[in-house]
Amino acid sequence: SEYPHAYGMGDYGSIMLLANTKVPTDLVHYTWDQGLNIATCRFSEKQPIYVDEIISGPDPRSASFLLIGYSDDSSVGSDKKTGYVVYFDFAELHEDECRNPQGAVFEGDVPNPDTDYELFTPTDGDGDICVLGVRTNYTRRMRERRCYNSLEYNPKNTVTQICPCTRDDYLCDYCHEEDNSGNCVSVCEVAIFTQGGGGCVETWIPGAYRIVPGDKCTPKENDPYAANMGYWQKCPPESSGAGSVVAIVVVCIVAVCIILAAFYKSRSGGLTTGWSSFVGSASPSAEDRDDEASGSYELLDNITTDSDDDDGLPPPPIEE
Repeated sequence: SEYPHAYGMGDYGSIMLLANTKVPTDLVHYTWDQGLNIATCRFSEKQPIYVDEIISGPDPRSASFLLIGYSDDSSVGSDKKTGYVVYFDFAELHEDECRNPQGAVFEGDVPNPDTDYELFTPTDGDGDICVLGVRTNYTRRMRERRCYNSLEYNPKNTVTQICPCTRDDYLCDYCHEEDNSGNCVSVCEVAIFTQGGGGCVETWIPGAYRIVPGDKCTPKENDPYAANMGYWQKCPPESSGAGSVVAIVVVCIVAVCIILAAFYKSRSGGLTTGWSSFVGSASPSAEDRDDEASGSYELLDNITTDSDDDDGLPPPPIEE
């Protein structure tokens, strides 16, 4: 048709419904055999309507559709528009349930009379069976079989081959465009990206090509396009900031070790004078010295001073 159409697909693509969206219509067209035959259905005995869209059922097994449109009442002197929703159900189009999807074979292979299904491998516009880097086999109902898919039917697809990359599997990367010969050439300066938080961990080295998103092809050996792709490169150690972090950690560990050693030795009596000068100019009482001599004492809790002040402040330094 020369006019654009809205369409919907149901029953796993076994049936398609179409309607003209350019001019008012009271007809829809449908096909159940992938376009081999197209039938027409009149859905209104009143005036034609403008079709906005056709909505398929939420379940891929569904064979029902909603057509949404409106009528233009300007021809009868009104500026109002009336909306319409039309329901189509093709569940009873075929009487028989399709048989044995597990027995599907490729068209051209030895036919299997016990199945209504076939294996199908899609191709691109040039006939290449590798689509997005893989060859995939699908199970579908034979187009000429007048049957419907059962509710238990679950179409399978099987990836049978990972294909080597070709030029069609690559796109021009950022700041690159194809020239007349199809090669990607630079058209602007590419910014250098880094990642890694506070310090550089990786730097993006730009290239001219990138793989098409979702493509699973495998680059060939000495592939000139793969060799000219961007990649992440680890930053040199001196620019990564890792050395300074290690140094800080080492200093902290050494400082903790020194403090713990001083604390341990002060408890064992080896650094009494030094520890006292560390916490304040305090001298132990005679009772504390007797406890120390007998091996029973408490650190800090029983330190006494010569000051009679009871204000909680440390005593003034003892002048020599």
